[in-house]
Formats: sequence, C-alpha cells, structure tokens
Amino acid sequence: MQTLDKYNRAQEIISKVATMLLFAFVRAGSLKNKEIIIRNFIAKSTMSLKSIFKLYEIKSYQDCWSIHRCLIDRLFHLHSITKNNEFDVFDDWSFLLQYNAQNNARSDVNFNRKINIKEFTPNKIEKKRANNLQNNPPKWKRPDPEKIAKDMNLYFLYNYGYHFASSHIHPMASDGAQDFITLTGLNSKSNFPDPKYVLHNSIIIFCLIIREGLNGSCLSWRKIIFEFLDEIVNFLNSGKEDYLFIYKRLVGYGPNFKLCEFSNK
Repeated sequence: MQTLDKYNRAQEIISKVATMLLFAFVRAGSLKNKEIIIRNFIAKSTMSLKSIFKLYEIKSYQDCWSIHRCLIDRLFHLHSITKNNEFDVFDDWSFLLQYNAQNNARSDVNFNRKINIKEFTPNKIEKKRANNLQNNPPKWKRPDPEKIAKDMNLYFLYNYGYHFASSHIHPMASDGAQDFITLTGLNSKSNFPDPKYVLHNSIIIFCLIIREGLNGSCLSWRKIIFEFLDEIVNFLNSGKEDYLFIYKRLVGYGPNFKLCEFSNK
C-alpha cells in the first residue's frame, strides 16, 4: 500500500495520459465502430476512476467499491467483445436496449407529457434502425464475469474483485455501518479494512482497461504508452514514481506528437 498523496498523484497523471489517448483517437482520423467503442470505454473508465477518488475524499468508501465493481465489469465486457470481435453486434444490442427503454418511458400514459421532449424523441434514422433491429434482434448477451476472469487467466479479479465489490452494490444488512461512524463520529475505534485498497485496486483495473483497449484497436500505439502503464504498476508494487519521468517525456513531445497510427490489425 502507498500513501494517499501518492495515489492521488498517480490518479491525476494517469487520467491526463488517458485524455491524451482520447485526443489521439480523434487525430487518427475516421474511426470505425470498433475504435469509437474502445475510445468511449476509456473515457467512461477515466471518469469512473476520478469519481472513486472524489467519493474517497468524503469517506463514502462503499460507493467507491460500487464504482470499482463497474470498472471490473467494463474490463470483462471489453475483453469479451474484443476477443470475439463483437463490436458491431454490441453496438446494435446497446442501441436497441436504450431505444426500447426510452420508448417505454414515452409510452407511459401517466408521464408522456412530462418526457415528450427532444432528448426522448428518436429521429427518422433512429426509428428506421430500431425497426430493422426489432425484426432481426441482435444475438448478443452480456458475458459471464466469472468465465471471462478465467479466460483472462485472472480468476482472482472475480473472486476478490468483482464478487467482493458486488456486496457493496446490492443491499446488505451491514450497509451503512461505516457511514454511521463517519457521519456521527461514534464508535470510531471500530475495525474496518484500510479503505486505500479500493484506490490501489481501481488503478490496477484502469490500467488493464487501457491496455485491453489499445491492444484491441486497429491502431498501432507508441511503445511509450505501454512503458507508462508498466511503470504505474511498478509504482503500485514498490512506491517508486518513475512513471512521472515518462509522463514528462510525453508532455515534452508537444501537442502535435502522434501517439498512434492505423495498422493492418
């Protein structure tokens, strides 16, 4: 375990590098569905990591674990979709699920006047796409997290990550015990696990998501990005912050430095 200051610094730097990657996707030119989904996975995961650290500041540790579980779930989804090259069918499945959810809300006679607004009203292109998908539903389902963890040869991510963090999502009898102490100051000597574990583990999962996304894309990425990720992991193990030197090199290259280009993958 490292100090809180070190974890905060690592999160800040890795989030900045992730933002560099997002701009690199944009500069790569016309992206296909695959790259757009991977880009968005990285963007969403970056915000999730930042959210975990914000919640940690107010000692909402159980909510930190809830978002941590979401990060692991996102990693498992990305691995499965990439391995099976299911980006297009995943996009169709997601669109149809979200379309139906909005349509169901708009169809509720008790609330349709309240939500019959532009954001809930599909355009002609969306209606046509939904109609086509309704007639030929995409054959896709969410991956089994335990099977994916074993497939990645990281079974412990399920046993000690996903499964453990799930206990902080679904209502449990012990919910709020630590929050009670935080809010009242009573029974402050109660023994709870070191909350920094959620910061440590979330950074690991975030690095895995980035690596999974970059390796699965049709873009060829500079070696320095993977060196940076390796040094983040080394920091978590040793406390040495050599990743800062790589970050300074990245910044020193300037805004026009290309982090990636299209390959034949």
